[in-house]
Amino acid sequence: MHLLYKFILCFSDINYFFLQYSYIDTPGSGYVNFTLIKIQLLINTFLFLYNISKKQRGLYMNISKILIIEDDEQINDLIRDTLKKENYDITQCFNGRDALCKSYNDFQLIILDIMLPYVDGIDVLREIRKKSTLPIIILSAKTEECDRITGLTLGADDYMIKPFSPKELTARVKSQLRRYIKYNQNTSSYSCLQHEKLELDTLAHKVFKANRELNLTPKEFELLKLFLENPKQVFTKAQIFSRVWGDDYLKDDNTVMVTIKRLRDKIEDMPKQPKYILTVWGIGYKLGD
Repeated sequence: MHLLYKFILCFSDINYFFLQYSYIDTPGSGYVNFTLIKIQLLINTFLFLYNISKKQRGLYMNISKILIIEDDEQINDLIRDTLKKENYDITQCFNGRDALCKSYNDFQLIILDIMLPYVDGIDVLREIRKKSTLPIIILSAKTEECDRITGLTLGADDYMIKPFSPKELTARVKSQLRRYIKYNQNTSSYSCLQHEKLELDTLAHKVFKANRELNLTPKEFELLKLFLENPKQVFTKAQIFSRVWGDDYLKDDNTVMVTIKRLRDKIEDMPKQPKYILTVWGIGYKLGD
């Protein structure tokens, strides 16, 4: 497409040449070179159609908006430049106080650092989760398992440790956006999954328990949807990870366990004695009878 654009610019220069010399200034003749005018009109038409198609591409292409909350300017700019190459619309934020002033409905994904000035990243995460279920990727220098579990438990959808690979971050961003957009697109038919007091609306992307709406993250929503769509099936952790995260499962990865704990905390009357999502010892998890 870039080469095509250069080609068109070249033709626009030729078009200018034709415009200058289409009319032959012969004294008393008033002669017009109609061949050159025809070529000029063809080029004008081609340029017009190209501009229209370019506007349409910009109008109909779903450009995801991403908010980067990172106090280190070099890292923030690195993330911005990396994701802009993928044609994402990037907004930068450098402290927690400014992050809390943002309208989260304007974005499809947030990349969040934990150690932020003024307001800590964990507090920012809590506030975002009160208002929105959009995917959040934590990007932090904190490497302890307890830090990762805290971030995931409070509602983050992914956790990456610094230093990080820009290519891996891009892949994770694409994975999160693909699933978020998929489950937020309007469909032609209403679909509702029910189990006892739970009701999951796949069209509105909402979950209710006894007519009270629950605030689930996208991953928690997909996890619950998986169980409700397959009420008789026992899923291993590897199967759950593959179906919900779309990646290969690593044996030492406790992401599934942490997400199930978060989901139980929200849907169960007594999370330590669950009745909706049961543990099948030695195998995995299933929907309660």
